[in-house]
Amino acid sequence: MQKRFILPLILCFSFQLTQAQERTPDTATALKPVLVQYNQRLQLWDSVHNSINVNKALANYFKPLPPAYNLSNVGYLDYPHSETKQLNDSLPAISKKTKRIASAKISNKKDTFNRTQALEAVEVNLGYTTVKAPGVNVSVDKISGTDIQNLPNTDIASLIQGRASGVEVITTPGQIGGTAEILIRGAGSLNQPPPLYVIDGVVQPHDGVGFGGGININPHDIANIVILKDAGATAIYGSAAAGGVIIVTTKSGKGAIGNSNAKTILSEEDDIDYMDDIQSVDSSKQYSEYLSLEPQNNTKLSFYLDMAQHFYGEGLTSHTDTMMQKARALCNDTLAGQTAVAFVYEYMKQYDKAILIYKDLVNYYPGNLKLVRDLAWSYYENKQYDAAIKILYNAVIDPGYADDDPTIKLKDIMLTDMNMIIATHKNDVSTSYIPAEIIKPVAAGMRILMESNNWGLSGMFIKEKGKHRLDHDRTIGKDSARLENAGDDFSLTEFETAHIGKKEYSITVPYDSKGWYPRSPTLVRVIKITNFGKADQSIDTDIVSLDNQYGQIEIEKFLVKE
Repeated sequence: MQKRFILPLILCFSFQLTQAQERTPDTATALKPVLVQYNQRLQLWDSVHNSINVNKALANYFKPLPPAYNLSNVGYLDYPHSETKQLNDSLPAISKKTKRIASAKISNKKDTFNRTQALEAVEVNLGYTTVKAPGVNVSVDKISGTDIQNLPNTDIASLIQGRASGVEVITTPGQIGGTAEILIRGAGSLNQPPPLYVIDGVVQPHDGVGFGGGININPHDIANIVILKDAGATAIYGSAAAGGVIIVTTKSGKGAIGNSNAKTILSEEDDIDYMDDIQSVDSSKQYSEYLSLEPQNNTKLSFYLDMAQHFYGEGLTSHTDTMMQKARALCNDTLAGQTAVAFVYEYMKQYDKAILIYKDLVNYYPGNLKLVRDLAWSYYENKQYDAAIKILYNAVIDPGYADDDPTIKLKDIMLTDMNMIIATHKNDVSTSYIPAEIIKPVAAGMRILMESNNWGLSGMFIKEKGKHRLDHDRTIGKDSARLENAGDDFSLTEFETAHIGKKEYSITVPYDSKGWYPRSPTLVRVIKITNFGKADQSIDTDIVSLDNQYGQIEIEKFLVKE
């Protein structure tokens, strides 16, 4: 399964899911390993009574369908092309450049640029420790690694040039191979010394000239560059910092989040600047603030997605449609971007618009089984239960998909989805075309589904407080908790447990600061289902961004009440 795709701006054909599968030996062959996998799930909580007789279930696929079964009505979900064309025609004309997203709490690491702060708000890595200097004011610029990662230059002077106020890069005309001199205005007197350089907490040797052009670092390896411009920098670094300080932090030297085995708690990270700005004003003034922020962010898909979620959460929904239309205009060439937009539409309960996106995607990538599941889930959220069940069942028995382990696991998850919907809405759906033997819901108390639009989740783990964590090496817990990953290509992981009670859980995902498709934001959608498969079942959904993160990121911590 490919991890990167190109999608045309407008898809000019209607969606038609694979025609409903006849009950044949081929469909029985496709279903058998899925039922074996599903039985492992069922028997985890009831090894005596709760399992499927596989041979009996498969025997149904060698018999004709009941006369009342209308094959043409199952699995065929067409819609007029005019619906999609109308939605795409409404998109504003925006130049396609691009480049972030979050949940109700918009959990993102701050990208600060050209902002003057008090030094007490700035932590400085000294190599052996991280310190703050309370009460000392200093002018600070911070350049995010995401702003420079695509630049062809590798020398610090070129990376800084034009990106920090009061910083001048001086080159000697006609001097081939010469290094640039960096002068930080406001740091000292007219004859000030060159700035001090600190890389990953290590002070670099001073050669008496501004040697910034002589320091070469791959921009992709830089987490951020912080420039201390006032004399207050000497409070930390002494007289050597009289010319200012340029602090470079690489991803490998980023302390807690630079270590791929170290842990960062996302909820404790600062928000991105524009979210701080929008949240700092009264709700009556937030749209005006949005308009003032838009010009410098109008090529960023993540900006419009973040803003749409924020305005939705604040109940200011009159402008969210325009924000989402602009987001669509910035992502129509990527599967990751389109899926991110669909995630946010679902978060805002605009399921009909998510359905249109998933239909287009399934039509363009007919072999992508996860997109079929996404489509079925959006129908389920839209209370179109029969459609969701038909899509899921049709995909599970379809012999046209691969028969590898990730596909079987994904079909197992889809069979669980199907049985969940049937169990909770049995009076509202028709299941005459599904053999009764495979209609058997899982006796789990809680189910969590974690899915990403732009990143594999095979390294993620979930942990109950005081217990061992469940990961790819330990998928069955001592208290009958179960973790199943459908593989990186499907970017879908599922957790189930029978006994919920009053427990605290945390979810951690490893991330290396950029997804499979760097132009799209990397999101993780977390769906928590309690009282699973019962009449009082409840579903809670969060969308969390991994943009600008690195290492082991704790994306969720939540308490389940009895």
